[in-house]
Amino acid sequence: MSGTLDDLVAPEDREYAASVDDEGRRTAIVASMLRYRAPDRLAAGDPVPVVTVTRLDPPGTVRLDELDGGRPVVLVFGSYT
Repeated sequence: MSGTLDDLVAPEDREYAASVDDEGRRTAIVASMLRYRAPDRLAAGDPVPVVTVTRLDPPGTVRLDELDGGRPVVLVFGSYT
């Protein structure tokens, strides 16, 4: 994978990683940032990954690769902890 923390991660996230005192924890945070925020993972126009997601309306589940209706698909990710 290409890239460094400086060109892949927002400044506030870099500041947070730098503020973590525990070396092992800081290393894990930085590794996660580099792995999941790399720009070469998925780009506009790439084939949709085969993932099953929860559908809100109508309720149920749907595979992303089945949504080929010519309309854009919006995925919203969040953490409610």
